[in-house]
Amino acid sequence: MQNMQFINPKKLFQKHDPKGRPKKDETADPFLSLVRNISQLISTNKLYGNKHKLFQEHLKQVFPKVSKFVSEKKAVTFFEAENNLLVNRNKIDISDGLTKRFLRGLHELDIGYLILETGLTLEEFTIFIHLLSNEEPLKGDEKIKKYLQEKGIKHIIIRSATYKLIEEDEKVIKKGDVLAVEELSFEIRNRFMEDLKQGDVIKKLKKEEEKYKNLAHNPLFLSKVVFDLVKDKGNPEELAKVLWLIGDYLIGEIDSAKSEKINRKAIEELKKQIFSLWGEQIKKEEIEKHVEKTFAAITLASQLKSLTYLYEKHKKNLEKTASKIQDILEVLPPQSQLYQQTKERLEKLGFSLKEPRK
Repeated sequence: MQNMQFINPKKLFQKHDPKGRPKKDETADPFLSLVRNISQLISTNKLYGNKHKLFQEHLKQVFPKVSKFVSEKKAVTFFEAENNLLVNRNKIDISDGLTKRFLRGLHELDIGYLILETGLTLEEFTIFIHLLSNEEPLKGDEKIKKYLQEKGIKHIIIRSATYKLIEEDEKVIKKGDVLAVEELSFEIRNRFMEDLKQGDVIKKLKKEEEKYKNLAHNPLFLSKVVFDLVKDKGNPEELAKVLWLIGDYLIGEIDSAKSEKINRKAIEELKKQIFSLWGEQIKKEEIEKHVEKTFAAITLASQLKSLTYLYEKHKKNLEKTASKIQDILEVLPPQSQLYQQTKERLEKLGFSLKEPRK
């Protein structure tokens, strides 16, 4: 029997375009190169296991590059949202198998931010690869934090993706486009939070900068605000109270059919994000019914505000029309047939005519 020859990881993961030609040098995008290098190592781990000689050799090739990169950047943050990958503020092209594999591994962890910090050791980096290989049923911030703590890991950090922890150099994204949360300072976010708790957002929207306004209408961001504010996740009344804080200002600023349509869409998207973010917790029958009921009430309230606005606008127009009718009737002789017929018709409609001026 012939001896088996193991595949060289370098050759195995040589990058090609769909036509088979090697891809261009990745130095133009160091973040993309970082992701691909790590993904290659994840594949080697899955093929041979982390004890195998080929994995160990590959690890020694990749680790110095990653360690140097992390030291230069002080920290490297990986964030996944809606099938998009961000590395320190840089949106990564996930059109090839390597980046898709990395994104899939990160998504399966179901965490907020996965961060590598300066001082990362070879042993810690091996654990990092182990996590992204999804070899254990580790899922969620708390479970993985506990796992890292038990392993004595100091330079791999897990942070929840709440509004408080969206770093300055991160972009929160959703399918295809970057949301307005990007590049917002903590000062703006914290100011918004205080305004929300005090019920002052509606007042501030009239005079605050554009970034503040975008933040106040961003469903993904607002869902994380709700998650932060609700201390007892299993209390539907507390959740409803926080949802109404947002609903109140979204409804309060409606002043046209167009704004009602825009804000109603924001409310619908917020509902989707809430159900997505809270996962199993919100699927409990009591909570799910309460959330559905709350959003139904908020939606009806937005329609009520729109109808009230339209009624007020219609009434103003009626008053203007009535004034014009009165002015025209002043010109007609009261004894004329046209005057009498018009007066009779208007009285049937509930229109109160003033006495003609003498």
